[in-house]
Amino acid sequence: MQRELSRRSLLAGTAATATASAGTGVLRADSLGAIGIASDAELLDLMQTFAQALDAYQVARDNYNHCENRYFAHRPDLPEALTESGPLGHLLPSWLHWSAAELRQFLKNPEHRDVWDDARAALALAKAYEAGARRAKRETGVAVAEAAHDAAIDHLGDVSQRILAAPGRSLARLAFKAYVVKTWGKPEWWDSGEDRADTYERLAAQILDAVVALAEAGRGV
Repeated sequence: MQRELSRRSLLAGTAATATASAGTGVLRADSLGAIGIASDAELLDLMQTFAQALDAYQVARDNYNHCENRYFAHRPDLPEALTESGPLGHLLPSWLHWSAAELRQFLKNPEHRDVWDDARAALALAKAYEAGARRAKRETGVAVAEAAHDAAIDHLGDVSQRILAAPGRSLARLAFKAYVVKTWGKPEWWDSGEDRADTYERLAAQILDAVVALAEAGRGV
């Protein structure tokens, strides 16, 4: 990922896969009618609220992805002199590239006086590159799209807190909570890759799937 993207964007990667992997084991209100969900107004409200929040996130995510792709296409190319291949590459404080702010601090350090000429040249390049990147952000609307994407994630977090706080006294309620974990909270537990979930997470995933299956079969409360 590029430095311009927020840390939240990185953390949202797993959450984004939830919407792509939620096609199996989907909990449906009509399939739970046999165990009394129709009379549970709070559960119905939570299910509807969660579904709406997830839909809103998907819309925000798609728009953010679209704007981000346009941003990467319009953003100026990173000057090689700012990378590890440049004259200051061996002093680069991060694995990405020199920023204007980092170079300004570099030019205040007398220990590196012998390469200040290279640093001044790099600073001019960094300032021009960052100005172009800011212009590309404005023109593509990626900053606004990212803010909407982040807000959608925050809203899903708030809804998840409501679901957590709701008592789970019935099989239908437990099944819904299991569904929320699978579609949003921990979708990586259902990933087939061994590096995505450990043995106990896979056991938890099996238990959650069993709860959902029991609820959809309408077996008791």
